[in-house]
Amino acid sequence: IHSLENIKEIILKEVDQYRALFEGNNEGFLTHWPKKTILKGWLVEYRDGGSVRPHIHDYGWLSGSIYINVPKTEKKNEGSLFVSMREQDYEADSTAHQETILNVATGDICLFPASLYHCSTPFASEESRVVLAFDIVPIEEKIEV
Repeated sequence: IHSLENIKEIILKEVDQYRALFEGNNEGFLTHWPKKTILKGWLVEYRDGGSVRPHIHDYGWLSGSIYINVPKTEKKNEGSLFVSMREQDYEADSTAHQETILNVATGDICLFPASLYHCSTPFASEESRVVLAFDIVPIEEKIEV
């Protein structure tokens, strides 16, 4: 339990730094940040050839991932994080302007709006790819009448 609290503290500190980085930005995602939130997280393990299809987290505000183990691969962009403004799979020869491939490594943390489509690219390795995924989720405040 103690180590879970440490991980939670690390994540929340990173979220604070993320918000500070964009302080003064007028994007609604940042200016309408919820007053109350909770942190929800889960572990994801992929094996040889594994990947995740493009998706968003419609209940979250900010999504993130901590890369616990990212196997070394032979090919460019294998096991990477792919983000896009639209629901699409990663294509190695894509020339779209509203997408980004992030070559992640063990120990990295990535934060992005939960409304951003994201997926992981397939990889070939005997090792597992292990990720702690999480969301900052708004809590609705009850209005006393």
